[in-house]
Amino acid sequence: RGTDKEAVRFFYIAKGSLAELRTQLRIAFEVGYLRKEDFTAMDDECNRIGRMIGALIRARRMG
Repeated sequence: RGTDKEAVRFFYIAKGSLAELRTQLRIAFEVGYLRKEDFTAMDDECNRIGRMIGALIRARRMG
């Protein structure tokens, strides 16, 4: 069973991975692999997931 400190560390790593994904999505859009509406939908989903990870970090820090 992991500690809250370990969980928070994992969640920060997940946020970093999400940032890498967003960069790759931006590049894919800029070189023409993604349509604007697809990029926007995926970027919005990344924002939503980022907020969820942030909430998990806050909850584990307080718990």
